[in-house]
Amino acid sequence: MYIGVGAVIGADPSTDVLLVNQTADTLQSLCLDFATLGDLKLVERPSVYTIAPHSFQSIKATIKVSSTETGVIFGSILWEGPGMAEQCVILNDIHIDIMDYIKPAYCTEAQVCRSCDKLASAR
Repeated sequence: MYIGVGAVIGADPSTDVLLVNQTADTLQSLCLDFATLGDLKLVERPSVYTIAPHSFQSIKATIKVSSTETGVIFGSILWEGPGMAEQCVILNDIHIDIMDYIKPAYCTEAQVCRSCDKLASAR
């Protein structure tokens, strides 16, 4: 099996995982599982998949960020192979330091006042 993982950093980071079944066997009940450490939270758990022989599946998972603290994403892939034998691959950790992706921006005084008004009215 080939596993390609990419991280897209924006307002909320996401992981794009490409799973390629390079075997002649069907991979059943394939589940990509993520866990987070720090102020990161998985928005929704990916579904369970079946990947046919020599086929592929692309999976996307969005991560919610609630602070500028460094976070870590842990992952594993579980599936049932031939003879219903459960198999597992542990993915390398993905370390995210949000401060690396924050860019300075300019705001006018009016924009700051509007933002403050929105926050005050939301309470």
